[in-house]
Amino acid sequence: MSNMKTQICFFSNGGTFDWGTGEQFTFSLTRQIIVYEDAEDDDIWQLSLTFEFEADDDLRSLDNGDKWCHSLSELPEFREYVRRSTAFTACAEHQVRRTVLEYGIAG
Repeated sequence: MSNMKTQICFFSNGGTFDWGTGEQFTFSLTRQIIVYEDAEDDDIWQLSLTFEFEADDDLRSLDNGDKWCHSLSELPEFREYVRRSTAFTACAEHQVRRTVLEYGIAG
């Protein structure tokens, strides 16, 4: 894997949406792997874990947000950011409605 360019982690509290199954709040963690230095979209892979919650006033009041982690040296700070985020603490107080695990090409 010496050709691997980078591995990036991404955290998102995507906000509240209704995709036809009722209003929900999403909280997502994604690991992105860029295989080659000059990668095109077909060379970028993602592993995403998304938690969906039934929206209530607490979750609706949260702003959308995200945080990127661009290197392993940033990982401890990234982990603490996620754990201390308003979205993480709010979601810890709610029942997960659905969990989605996806892996595939990002582009």
